[in-house]
Amino acid sequence: MQQDKWLEIENRKKLLGAIATVVIRHRLKMDISVNKISAESSVNKATWLYIEKEGIKAPSIVALWKIAESFDMKPYELIKEIYDELGENFSLSGLN
Repeated sequence: MQQDKWLEIENRKKLLGAIATVVIRHRLKMDISVNKISAESSVNKATWLYIEKEGIKAPSIVALWKIAESFDMKPYELIKEIYDELGENFSLSGLN
């Protein structure tokens, strides 16, 4: 049981790390600060910072959708990049 809890924590960290990596990569590619992108998008600065700092819980689908739109992407394209960052063998199956 202890092993399952450790795996859950590690997988959550990997997921949040992949989300942060992809979001930061796109924001930097646009050469835009968190202050500026939050002012120009419907995503507030606190949410941007929370995601980029790999917060404790995963962002909502609404936040990811808005972030994708901020990058002029379809939400599924952002999710696909996160998936690719994690690799095919990553899974959250069995996690709470």
